[in-house]
Amino acid sequence: MAEPKVYVAVNADDPADMVIKLGPLLWDGETEYDPGPQFRLVLESDALAEGYVYPPPEGGGDPGEDEPSEG
Repeated sequence: MAEPKVYVAVNADDPADMVIKLGPLLWDGETEYDPGPQFRLVLESDALAEGYVYPPPEGGGDPGEDEPSEG
């Protein structure tokens, strides 16, 4: 069996969408795994090198950001 590697799933239909949709996923590349037709599996290191990014954490952006003030 192959050594597991870290993969992510990206949008298979829109190459301009540079947000990682699923992952990181530990996968050996051999065991059958189908994330669905809307996703394409890519090694995490390759995806990040190509400019893909993880979505921001739920609830907002950078935890160090100040909340917008009402004026």
